[in-house]
Amino acid sequence: MLSTRCRHASLSLALAISISVPGFAPPAAGQTITEFVLPATGSEPGFIINGPDGALWFSETSGNKIGRITISGKITEFPIPTRKSGPAGLAVGSDGAIWLTERAAGKIGRITTSGTITEFFVPAIGAGPALITAGPDGALWFTELFGNKIGRITTTGSVREFNIPAAARGPVAIATASDGNIWFTESNKNKIGKITPFGFITKYPNPDTAVAIDYLSPSPDGRLYFSVVGIGPDGALWLLELVANKIERVGASASGTPNYTEFAIPTPAAGALALIGGPDCNNWFTETKISKIGRLTVRASRTPLVAAVLPSSRSIQVGHTATAFATIINGGASALTNCRILPLTTVPGHFSDQTTDPSTNAAIGSPNTPVALNAGASQSFYTSYQANAAVSPTDVVPSFDCKNVDPAVPVTGLNTLLLSSSYVATPDVIALSAMPSGDGILDIAGTSGSNAFAVATANVGAAGSVNASVDTGSATIPVTLKICPTNPSTAACLGTPSATPTRRRLSRFSRRGQGRFHSRRRPPASSWVSRMAGGAICGSTSVAIRTQ
Repeated sequence: MLSTRCRHASLSLALAISISVPGFAPPAAGQTITEFVLPATGSEPGFIINGPDGALWFSETSGNKIGRITISGKITEFPIPTRKSGPAGLAVGSDGAIWLTERAAGKIGRITTSGTITEFFVPAIGAGPALITAGPDGALWFTELFGNKIGRITTTGSVREFNIPAAARGPVAIATASDGNIWFTESNKNKIGKITPFGFITKYPNPDTAVAIDYLSPSPDGRLYFSVVGIGPDGALWLLELVANKIERVGASASGTPNYTEFAIPTPAAGALALIGGPDCNNWFTETKISKIGRLTVRASRTPLVAAVLPSSRSIQVGHTATAFATIINGGASALTNCRILPLTTVPGHFSDQTTDPSTNAAIGSPNTPVALNAGASQSFYTSYQANAAVSPTDVVPSFDCKNVDPAVPVTGLNTLLLSSSYVATPDVIALSAMPSGDGILDIAGTSGSNAFAVATANVGAAGSVNASVDTGSATIPVTLKICPTNPSTAACLGTPSATPTRRRLSRFSRRGQGRFHSRRRPPASSWVSRMAGGAICGSTSVAIRTQ
């Protein structure tokens, strides 16, 4: 992905990138579990999330630390200032920091990606803050296990509490759902609660009175599941079997009957507690009883669905709407029904989608209405995100889903949208890439060849300066990357290609063009992305590279 990050704001900019590959072979496919040992025994890793920095972050309940692990397995730990604080839940806030609950200390913590920790007291004595989620309003919402309340904390540390009706509820899990509300579990009362961003609470009893509800997980189909469920990078549901010491994949079949596949954890009695699909397209999980972090390599899903989004990033002002086009393709031999797009990633605002005429991009049909897809057919959509709070650059992962099949596999930069919003108007750069092949793949001869592709950009946001750069993001590919601004008329470089970011002043571009976009192939494993340190991303695009 080639990205531009804002200093203040971003118009037309064309870039050429030269690449050389000294030697690369994609990793072999397969599903294996690798375990990474934490520095201290008895640390009890608890919950795990994707951080905003491309790493995974986890809490250490007994170790009284917050841990960070890269996709290569490098572990860094950050001690919490308060002793025996009991860190538990984690969530990424709209400010780009990781927020955590400190159950024993009665505090909410905030840790930056550099490891600086700030703590905020929860007003109620003995509240026992348990789990936490990023709310639709830009704040963080958390459960108070012993205080029987739902708490809300802004990114500036202001806390407000909401009493749950009736006594001895024991709220534990909490999650923001696709309906724009926050949902929570009452383990003592076997109920599910819903609280709106304004604090109004509604409760629903669990029909199965023999099963206590402790967990709550959003799924790709927009539902909430009352189990230890993670959404894998293949779009499927993954379950943790604590007693059996296994991880189970729940996939869809053409008949509608779920397919179950189990994977045994190598170390006995691992105590797998939490699981999440990582930025490397693998599943990562905590093993609380043996102080390890596990990684399950995920093979590609057999879903017939593929999808794409264009542009791959938007940067808007709060109160405004970011739009993007998306296409779902049914590559299977059977027709599919109830095909739709739902956001998996929680961002403060409102999501909507509507089908379009692919020849004109004009909206057709009704908003948020599922459609049917014949075998080999595609459907284009117009999607919109209306932001009602500031959001640091976040890869919004949509679920491209049809009935009785797994969703399309999420691929960062291909069918995701890097979204950010701020209270001040910034550049919003629409970036499109082009290469000689015309198919989105940059072919390089041998292991020492080179090639180039071009990127054209248009700023539809505020005027300002941008730094444009290129890198491989979270992908590990042995390439040399260089960039240069070009003459938009001749495509010739205006200088010698360099690895140094190029800075340009962009004026406001008020026109809004329309284009046609269909994706008919998924980038191979050698796809790469680019990011630049410093500032907020205000434009990005990507290509795949392939040696020949």
